[in-house]
Amino acid sequence: MRDRVILDTNLLIDGIPGNLLDILRGKEILIPRVVILELKHMLDTDKYQKAKAGFSELERLKGVVGFRVVEGDLKIGLVDRIRSDVVDRIIIEIAKKENATIITKDQGIYYMARIEDVDVVRMESDSDISVLDQLFTENTMSVHIKIGNVFRKVGNPSDWRLERVDVQIHPEHLIDSIERYARAAGYGYEVYHDHLKIIQLGRYRIVITTPPLSDNPEITVVRSIRKMDLEEYRISKRLVERLDSSTGLLIAGAPGSGKSTFAAALSNHYNSKGRIVKTIEQPRDMLVDHAVTQYSKNSIDLNSLRDVLLLVRPDHVVFDEIRTPEDFGFYSDLRLAGIGMVGVVHANRAIDAIHRFVNRLELGLLPHVIDTVIFIDRGKVEEVYSLSLTVRVPTGIQERDLARPIVEIRNFETGRLMYEIYKFSDEVVLMEVGINNNLDRILSLYSDRIRKIGDRYYLFVNRKEYRKLRKYIELLESAGYEIVEND
Repeated sequence: MRDRVILDTNLLIDGIPGNLLDILRGKEILIPRVVILELKHMLDTDKYQKAKAGFSELERLKGVVGFRVVEGDLKIGLVDRIRSDVVDRIIIEIAKKENATIITKDQGIYYMARIEDVDVVRMESDSDISVLDQLFTENTMSVHIKIGNVFRKVGNPSDWRLERVDVQIHPEHLIDSIERYARAAGYGYEVYHDHLKIIQLGRYRIVITTPPLSDNPEITVVRSIRKMDLEEYRISKRLVERLDSSTGLLIAGAPGSGKSTFAAALSNHYNSKGRIVKTIEQPRDMLVDHAVTQYSKNSIDLNSLRDVLLLVRPDHVVFDEIRTPEDFGFYSDLRLAGIGMVGVVHANRAIDAIHRFVNRLELGLLPHVIDTVIFIDRGKVEEVYSLSLTVRVPTGIQERDLARPIVEIRNFETGRLMYEIYKFSDEVVLMEVGINNNLDRILSLYSDRIRKIGDRYYLFVNRKEYRKLRKYIELLESAGYEIVEND
């Protein structure tokens, strides 16, 4: 360490350890003016707690050993906005000019200085995020931290409760620790804006918001409780076969219902079948096998990502989650290009997920882009729809000359026609087919006996069952089912 030393912003904010302070007593301490300006900038924004800590350390330092403020070349890029990379650049230039040693806790300036043959000492960061491990019990799904309040969701998607945690955590201090830990461990941010940061630290997905985006600093930490296998959902063999052959699948559900967990299980299932699987996530928090490549939507624009996917030729692309008009267009384009697509969509009902595509595609293309919709509720597969295109008269209309292309949406397990989508004049109509409780009861009871042969659905029953169902023959035939006695 040379006779002159420069202290950077991070060291002042974190505080100078006592053993280092003893060493500094025999040195000339230099504080770049740009460091003071950076603290002033923090004071005027949402990082005032950091700024106050830095200024307090400067006052303590002045009273103990003193320091000299040195100017730097502010033309490098500092006018109205303080940028950390510009500050680092100026500090390195001052160190060269003054033949001084830089003392820092920042990994970035440490490596920059070493590359430029500037003497630098890096102090180990005392960042500690073990508090997150303490907040998460075995069945905790998420933790929500604001000033004076710490809550956690405990349970699973089908049965959870919100409980208050009796612990005092200052969000700004934890945010500092998270940022230092991420830098030291080499984690990159999924989203990084002035007032919004999203980072994936192992199994923890951390969302940090600060004013003016949120009224106070807030930290939301989400952790996947477990990695599910497709077999654990106890779905029928027929549905597994459908998933294996489906090329346009939507997974729908409300926030927190378990959509992404199911999508991860499906990704791993495809991978186990020897297929090439890619995911698109924001952030990348799905628990998938190592062989599954996870792409970040925030790291590249969708047009470039589309080109990449067409070049790498995956068998399946899992898009978690489809939100914007560009996302819907991206999903549709890749599906029509021949790539098997799985899309995760927020919806309160399975039909709502389909409805979000209706006005974005030509009606005849809809079944080619979406052939299956799975609705997840409380972590379980609640409903499965299949889509197909036919030409006939819409249900409830008698005139034969009004036949037209119709997208039929059926319950996958029973074959029951649930909705029809067709054009009427210039309008696209999504019509719910009339509900009949007797028909629904019969189809649910005999769902394992229904087979689709060609365009017709057949219900295979024995002689005793046939006698019981004879009075419903007309009802079944009107719904498109034919009873076949099969001894």
